[in-house]
Amino acid sequence: EALADFRSKDVLVMILENWLSFCYEKIDKVKEHNFKPYFDLDLIKVDEKEVFVDLGAWQGDTIDDYITSYGENNFKKIYTYEILEENVKVLKEKFSDNEKIVIRPVGVSDKKGMMYLSDNGTSDAQSLVKEGKKLVDAVALDEDITEKITFLKMDIEGGERDAILGAKVHIKEDKPKLAISIYHSNEDLFRLFYLIKDIQPEYKFYLRYYGLSYFPTDYILVGVPK
Repeated sequence: EALADFRSKDVLVMILENWLSFCYEKIDKVKEHNFKPYFDLDLIKVDEKEVFVDLGAWQGDTIDDYITSYGENNFKKIYTYEILEENVKVLKEKFSDNEKIVIRPVGVSDKKGMMYLSDNGTSDAQSLVKEGKKLVDAVALDEDITEKITFLKMDIEGGERDAILGAKVHIKEDKPKLAISIYHSNEDLFRLFYLIKDIQPEYKFYLRYYGLSYFPTDYILVGVPK
């Protein structure tokens, strides 16, 4: 009942049915084919004053999708955060000439400090952990961004909860549009919803699915301020 449209409820049922019975029949039926991931044009509107924050920028694919979806003039500033050096290099090559795009080569957590880069054997799904070999700078969004945020996207491999805690003031006071990956652990489907709702109850919530056809991945919690 907390979800604002039937499509969202259908996505939730698909996820739960898969957990219970490994049923894959509904996945293609609920998959989004019309819009780019994170940018459901029926739900999320932007304008030239948009301050968009991209957590987990990879090599700029989300920024590319933003511009494809909304146009290159429909933002005031984009803050992009990425922890892998090779990805930061690509981001700088692509966007360093655009003064409206701020590239931050740091991780995002609940507080400022040093954390470690996970060593999970892959180059595209690394996260921040408390123990490891390679140190990484981490920041909290409430300290790192002083202006109002209007749109916040997160896909940081399970670090979303800490990043939300580090952005409590922005979420409570700015009420930005939210597009949060909640598929990195089963708990995230519920705990991130309740966490956001506790910080700022004035959101309408939606679920959208952009993932695989044979295993549930890439389901996104969308929050739109009422």
